[in-house]
Amino acid sequence: MFAETFDPAAFHSIFSLHDADRQFRERNGVSFVETKLKSLILQHGVEKIFGVALVHRHFDLEEGTILVEKDMVTAPWRSDNSFAKHGGKIIPTSWFCREGNVFPYEFGFVPYSKTDPPRLEEYASFVEAFFDTVNLYELGDSVGIRRLSGNESTGMLECTEGKVNIMFSSNEIPVEYLRSGTETMWFFDSQPPYRTYRCVCTNTGSSENPNHNHIDQP
Repeated sequence: MFAETFDPAAFHSIFSLHDADRQFRERNGVSFVETKLKSLILQHGVEKIFGVALVHRHFDLEEGTILVEKDMVTAPWRSDNSFAKHGGKIIPTSWFCREGNVFPYEFGFVPYSKTDPPRLEEYASFVEAFFDTVNLYELGDSVGIRRLSGNESTGMLECTEGKVNIMFSSNEIPVEYLRSGTETMWFFDSQPPYRTYRCVCTNTGSSENPNHNHIDQP
């Protein structure tokens, strides 16, 4: 069920933001996430570990590269199948499911001085229930799992410049971005009233060369 390595063909099968959101909206995805998937995440007790992602991609990747986040900046990194880099290691942070296989499509860097977070495989029962539910509602092409970093509720803007995603603090976000953005991530409080948080993505580029902004907002 769990793919061992990054699969470039699987990555390039991911929808653009526009197409992912269109399919998601056609199937009433927001309601599905905030009811069915929220309940599932709370039931499995993983609300502090995982959230829900709108699976989409901003650009193609060159052969031999993967998307890696380090210190709030995400960019293509060269990587082999060992995922060893700069004395530390690269670990998956986002996953989607195709034909019964769970693929990582975004990654993060863990330095040698930090403990690795739990592997997704350790939550196999949750992962199976999650993607079974997603596929039942015909949202398998656009809904995936996101590992939480702990910064999600602080309010952040992720701006894409070329093939680099850069995070900015919420006080730098124009209010109109919050109103016009596309929701791309959801995560939930572990205590009543089990509040839902969202990440918003806004297209600020041309159709020929699209850039996008992600905004984490309560």
